[in-house]
Amino acid sequence: MLGKFLIQTLKSGDLFVTGLLLAGIIGSTVLLSTKSEGEMGIIEVDGKNVRWVNLDRPGNFPVQGKLHPAVVRVHSDGLEILDNRCSNPSFHSGRISREGEFRICFPNRVLIRIAGSKRLNSSEPDAVSW
Repeated sequence: MLGKFLIQTLKSGDLFVTGLLLAGIIGSTVLLSTKSEGEMGIIEVDGKNVRWVNLDRPGNFPVQGKLHPAVVRVHSDGLEILDNRCSNPSFHSGRISREGEFRICFPNRVLIRIAGSKRLNSSEPDAVSW
């Protein structure tokens, strides 16, 4: 009943502007929800690049850390360090998939990070602070 009343009282220009606003909101939500995923992963030990891995080829890659061997797992959607000997696993563990993200196992000096973008001219910010 209310919808019928609104349609009868609104003019065609009002409906056009409302439709345009709704389309803009939906379009911007879709554009902003897409994330920039990286193409390559970089594995570093003690500050030196030891391996570049393609994120399109999942698998496990052993690396010799400063203290002991570690394994870096490549998933179809990111990287993670498989090392339960890091001093604070909640901070150092977890999968990364976005360009610029990284994870570190401090005691073993193993760092993984994502480089490269599948989208050219990405305008997504690196970080947002509130």
